[in-house]
Amino acid sequence: LYSNLSKIVLVFIFSIHIGGYTGWTQNYLWAEKIGGSNSDNVTSIDLDSFKNIYTTGLFAGTVDFDPGPSTFNLSTLNNEVSNPFVSKLDASGNFIWAKQFKAAGAGTGGNSTSIKVDQSNNVYIIGEFTDTVDFDPGVGVFNLTSNGARDIFICKLDEFGNFIWAKSIGAGFDDWGWDAALDASGNFYVTGAFAGIVDFDPNIGQFNLDASSGGSIFVLKISTLGNFVWAKQMGSSGNEASRSIAIDSFDNVYTTGFFSGEGDFNPGVNEFFLDTAVGGRIFISKLNQSGDFIWAKQFGGGFGIGLSISIDAFDNIYTTGNFQGTGDFDPGAGTLELTSVAGQDIFVSKIDAFGNFVWAKQFGGITNYDEGVSITNDTFGNVYYTGGFGQTVDFDPGVGVFSLTSAGESDVIISKLDASGNFVWAQQISGTMSNRGNALVTDNNNIYTVGSFIGTANFDTGSGVFNLTALNGWTDIFIHKISLNTQLNQITTWPDQSWTIEGTYNASNLLANPTTVANNFKFDDAQVAHTGDIIYLESPVINLAPAFSANEKGLKISFNLAFALTP
Repeated sequence: LYSNLSKIVLVFIFSIHIGGYTGWTQNYLWAEKIGGSNSDNVTSIDLDSFKNIYTTGLFAGTVDFDPGPSTFNLSTLNNEVSNPFVSKLDASGNFIWAKQFKAAGAGTGGNSTSIKVDQSNNVYIIGEFTDTVDFDPGVGVFNLTSNGARDIFICKLDEFGNFIWAKSIGAGFDDWGWDAALDASGNFYVTGAFAGIVDFDPNIGQFNLDASSGGSIFVLKISTLGNFVWAKQMGSSGNEASRSIAIDSFDNVYTTGFFSGEGDFNPGVNEFFLDTAVGGRIFISKLNQSGDFIWAKQFGGGFGIGLSISIDAFDNIYTTGNFQGTGDFDPGAGTLELTSVAGQDIFVSKIDAFGNFVWAKQFGGITNYDEGVSITNDTFGNVYYTGGFGQTVDFDPGVGVFSLTSAGESDVIISKLDASGNFVWAQQISGTMSNRGNALVTDNNNIYTVGSFIGTANFDTGSGVFNLTALNGWTDIFIHKISLNTQLNQITTWPDQSWTIEGTYNASNLLANPTTVANNFKFDDAQVAHTGDIIYLESPVINLAPAFSANEKGLKISFNLAFALTP
């Protein structure tokens, strides 16, 4: 549900009666784990309009999906059968509900790969399944049966987890739905890979695409009611897949992934070929809302894959993934060569809405565990990504150095760059074994990250310790939240002196911390003026007698600004 809006520049002017230094902080808030007697995994996360947290993935055996002191167990038929799950927590990590799509028999099962929440808080889940699975998680039954191999499913639930509809797509070969997106009108898009002849109309109609000579990329659009709108095919006869999809403000459709050999990325009657013989294996494709070709680009090294794509408020396109060797990351006539350090490196790339190169950055060490898995943007154009890394990696792509070292085989990375690709901060979740961030989302005030871990990991990304331990050496699920709030620290100035803090800021939950117990203060009589894209906030900070309790002081020093800006 959460998407990028407009950029706002805030200028804060404070007339302060006590003291002055300002700085950004990222505060660890909480982490929860979900797991059971087998390996479990989470693949995707989204938020609704109330900032409730929805996650999806797979589990096997019996798992308690309530991360609090209570218990809410879901169980598969046996430990060898995996079921897709959907879980809902509130913004504080408290359990609301969890659902599963039950496999009918031994050897059947599935996995969900992407979850999206629309403006009405309906929940869409995609993934893959084999044999027969009941996609009504309530008391009813709505069975879908695959057409012989691995098929794609699309399921819609309401905000309470009640079944609305489910569809399947597939034929005699394995078909994969990797990612999904929603446009402003509630249309739903799915992308992935398929083989053979597949009917992409999930209802009584028929719309066949033919990949008989090898696997192909697909993009499917259906309505909010589950009705077929269009489907398109791209790629070659080689090995390829689209791994991520995003929609811009004009409902144009972007995908990224990888391809091999020579592939036609124009799904219409004309042709537009990309060729790995003359460029990298990573692609970005742009179609309009009708599925018509606009452009396609390629970049990267001898091996590479785009795993996640995001669009900012200005329709710039960001991708992350991994690459090996030396590759040109400028998809145009220019050249920007990046070379992996030793094994596999993370890349983060930015191009504009016309496919023109803006910048690309890399992060890597000597292992093959460095991977950018998920990327997103906030309202202000800042870039956040997560994934995994091994041993020591410098996460500052500029002249500075900000090195992190994994505690075990691999650690989770959560990092922020600004819109120009400059380093802002990086944090890790360290563990004794293997950990990875699989997806993240922001509400502009917080970052929510989900992933998997084995053994014991410290989820306090600050200076503290908050350890969670996966059960019995299996892979467990984590859900993690950090705050992006701005804080005013150590304010020191003379009465009636003003400080001006100018830049791009997150204006929600601006906090001021007194340097001593005696200095209680509050923001008073905020004045807001709006000129173009700049909002001016002027507010005196009043020194108060130390007569407040701890709770009262917390209320007095908190300043919450709520406003709406219409471009």
